[in-house]
Order: sequence, then structure tokens, then C-alpha cells
Amino acid sequence: MNHRASALLLSFFMMTLLILVAISVSVLVVHDSRTVRTLMAGSQATYAAEGMSELGLYSVKVNLPGYEPAFEAYAFASLVSADAGVSAREDSVPCTGQAEWGDWGVLAANESVQLPLFAQTAEDGTVAKNTSFVVEFYVGDEDGVTLYEDPSLSYVLSSQDVLRWKILGLYTYNGVTETKAISEYIPLDYTNNRFFESEPTLFGPGASAFGVDPRYTEAKYYASGYRSVFHSNYPIQDFLDENDYNYLVMTNIIQGVSDAYIYYRLNWSSGGSGTLDKVVCEYAQISSTADATLAEARQELVTLVK
Repeated sequence: MNHRASALLLSFFMMTLLILVAISVSVLVVHDSRTVRTLMAGSQATYAAEGMSELGLYSVKVNLPGYEPAFEAYAFASLVSADAGVSAREDSVPCTGQAEWGDWGVLAANESVQLPLFAQTAEDGTVAKNTSFVVEFYVGDEDGVTLYEDPSLSYVLSSQDVLRWKILGLYTYNGVTETKAISEYIPLDYTNNRFFESEPTLFGPGASAFGVDPRYTEAKYYASGYRSVFHSNYPIQDFLDENDYNYLVMTNIIQGVSDAYIYYRLNWSSGGSGTLDKVVCEYAQISSTADATLAEARQELVTLVK
């Protein structure tokens, strides 16, 4: 029998097998190279995003509350492009994602919170004031259920002040700056049945639009100076207009009721003379994004700073 074509066929099949093996190996090498490149790009993007976050942290540290700078299109040597932005003002406090319960802040017994009533609005230090805020609050248990609904507690709560608030500000006259303060102790507004989560007690200059008692829009104020005068009913609005860099401090002073929490919310309200149309968040949110375009990798970081 004649087998002169066997060697040629065998060579053809061997070459085919070698080509297939080479192609398979090259596919694996390319795939592994792409994986390594993506991992490296991911690490580079992570470092870039962290760097932008640090830049945002530095900006929060050296500027006044409420400043919202943006850092765009920062190019790194690793061919990574990164951005960062600071969000520090919203329509109400607690801001989005910062509430301890529902959309309310929470104050335990003798606990306080300090909130700025102004914001830096430009890199040159320009400041805008909030002079028309409204605070909503009610008293509840650790689950947010209104304690006033309990008959055994309603009398205790209705017969005492539950919240102490004060506003600290700076007053400048003839080149001299001094600290001023206005403060008051207030109960729940049981006269108008405002003690529920759905109908909370209101205080602040903007509360006058809701027809509340003057004790929720006025406070005690000792005006020191050349002619020191004590005011038992001084409008909060006037104090805010007269002073700068105001801070609101609220304290839970409930006595005789265990596990009584104050649930609060600070809202911006129209009608004041201030130029700030937002309230400053308790925490500034720094959002940074980094893209390694050649390797198609992206990293995003969100940082909250008080």
C-alpha cells in the first residue's frame, strides 16, 4: 500500500495543534495582562480618590462652616483624572443621610448640639447669615414614639421646660469685637397641641409665621456695654441681625422622665434679612471620584467630617 501523503498530513495536524496552543496561551497572557493592568489602575484610582478626599478635608479645616468648594479635573502622572466636591448646606438639618432617627436629630438627657447659623460662600471668606430659621422638636422614647401620649408622663412633661437653647454671636462696634449671647428655656407647645412628630413644637424667628406664642420667638438678653440693659423678651430676629458668626446651641434638660429624647430638626425659612437660603449641615460630605481611563477603572469615596 502507498503511504507517501502520511508525513504531510501528520505535519499539518502538528502545526495546527501548535498554532491552537499558541493562540490559547496568547489569549491567557492578554487576559492576565489586562487583569493586572486593571488592578493597578484600580489601586492608582483609589490613591487618587483618597488624595482628593484629603484635599477636601484640608479645605473644610481651613475654611468656615458651610463652604462648598469644588476640585475638578485634577490630572495625575499615572494618567488618572480625579474630582472632588464638598456638600455642606441643605434645606434642613440633619442633612440627607445624617439623621440618627428617620429625618430627625436626637438629643439624649443633658446632651447638646451646636449648629452654625452662617456659612462661608466664597473662597475669599465671604459669609452669609441665616436670620430666619425654624427649629422643630418633640419629645419621644428611644424609638421615636411621642412620650406625651402616655398619660403618666404628659403632666410631667407639660409642667416643665424641656429644651434650653442659646445663640452665641460676635458684635463689632468701633473696631471692638465682643461675644454676645441670647438664651431661653422653653417647654413643649401644649397650648397649641404641638408635641407630636407630625405637629412638633416650633421656635426661632421664622416660627412667627405659624402664629406661635412670643416665648418661642423671643428670649432673655443682657445687652452689656456703655448702657447695660436686660431684656426679658428680646426678638431672636433682632439679635441675629445685630451679630455675626452666630451659633445655635440646644440642650436636652428634661427632668424626672427616664429615656426621654428630644428629636429636633433645623429648617431654613424665608422672611429674614439674611442672605443665606440654606442651613449648614452638622457634617460636611466630601465626595471624590477618580478615573483611570486607559484601564477603565473608577473609584469613588464619600467622607463625612463634623
